[in-house]
Amino acid sequence: MDSARRGLGGTSPAGTSPAGTSPEQDVVGPVHALFNIAGISSGAAPALKVVEVNFLGTRRLTEALLPVMEAGSAIACVSSLAAAGYSANIPTVQEFLATGARGSGGVPRDSFAAGRAWCEARPDELVSGGYGFAKQAIIVYTMMSGVALGARGIRINCIGPTVTDTPFLADTIKTYGEGFIDAFPKPLGRVSHWPGKAMRRVDLWMGLR
Repeated sequence: MDSARRGLGGTSPAGTSPAGTSPEQDVVGPVHALFNIAGISSGAAPALKVVEVNFLGTRRLTEALLPVMEAGSAIACVSSLAAAGYSANIPTVQEFLATGARGSGGVPRDSFAAGRAWCEARPDELVSGGYGFAKQAIIVYTMMSGVALGARGIRINCIGPTVTDTPFLADTIKTYGEGFIDAFPKPLGRVSHWPGKAMRRVDLWMGLR
């Protein structure tokens, strides 16, 4: 994993690769498990940045590591209850995901830059400050990737937690107010809590078994 991390270190903060390189160059494996959990609240940044972090970066990292993932490997991504309405928006999300397709002649394209350009051209599609849209994209991306990855013996799943009490939540409340959070379903009758290492083990089991 350390060598894989070094190989990805040449990408810039904006998500673009140095001239003449691709995010897949110099990645050394094997990588057996990938848990995509990085994310920011729509209250923490503009919608475009939220999509960059919560989906475009996730896709970029995942697809950079796929060449060094062997049969038996697994990928888990974190979506959200905020994406519960994803099924009504699948055509738009699929159009967005098509930015990751290879170009003419099968040449890899910079999917991060292409996805960013799509978002810049369609800002009204970035629902819920970009957060809801990015989490919808996580779900549909997982669904669309499952068959091809399954043929390679690689599992990919996503989970969709409800409102959880983390520092992330404070950004959301600051932007939208307590009423916004109160409107979300809470099966336990309260905001969920993150009980440290025990919960991390549960999440890994759910996503990677």
